[in-house]
Amino acid sequence: MDLDLNSDKKKKKRGDIANFKGIKSTGRPKGSKNLISKSLRKDMEAVYSKLGGAEGFYKWAKKNPSNMSLFYRMVVSMIPKTMNIEGHISHSLSKLSDEDLMTIIKKGEVLQASDIIEVNDIASSL
Repeated sequence: MDLDLNSDKKKKKRGDIANFKGIKSTGRPKGSKNLISKSLRKDMEAVYSKLGGAEGFYKWAKKNPSNMSLFYRMVVSMIPKTMNIEGHISHSLSKLSDEDLMTIIKKGEVLQASDIIEVNDIASSL
């Protein structure tokens, strides 16, 4: 048997990105859960049911202040950290002309929701 110790072939190293060159993968679809978290969630739901569900969780939280504190920390950790909010705000000021708005700005008045109706009266009297 003849071993060539000075081979020109590169030895493939584990984790080397070059091993995957040319392989294209779309990966997991956006929004889909990975298998580990899906499996873990299923297991956690089974344990939750065996421990008494919501009633058992309530009794555990009420048992002592540290449990209640931990419960609230868990709740906060489940709230999304970011939210995208879209909307349209409609108000009576959009009915005023540019001149009316400039008059209000020059007077330096602070408007409240209840003042908006009066603003229309002020602007029309000027």
